[in-house]
Amino acid sequence: MMFLMFMQYAFASRYGYKFLKISLELVIEEIATAPKQTEEGAYALFLLSSALDKTGGSEHYSRLLEHYDNIPLYLQFAIHASTANKTLTKKDHLLKKHNARIAKEVKKTKGLRAYYVDCFKKSLKQIKN
Repeated sequence: MMFLMFMQYAFASRYGYKFLKISLELVIEEIATAPKQTEEGAYALFLLSSALDKTGGSEHYSRLLEHYDNIPLYLQFAIHASTANKTLTKKDHLLKKHNARIAKEVKKTKGLRAYYVDCFKKSLKQIKN
């Protein structure tokens, strides 16, 4: 998780400029509406959405949540962690729903709670062992 959050920060810092906002929106729309959903596409949308968020875009991760049915759990945790402390608007109803679902599941499922904590405290290699 630490590496993913680092990549998110680095990508947003590198590409989160206002003059790239329209390009980011176009690429996000192209990937989100692609006929085949892939794990790589989900991660790409996550990083691109992070950059768009830095430009002042208000979609946050709605395209990813709207168009992808099977978002990897690791990425779901990253979305929750990235937006948990943000002020969300009415437009962000998918994100609010996602965050509430993750918080509820983590709270009620002991194994998932331990995995969630491990994701933020341990490296991926330590988790797999």
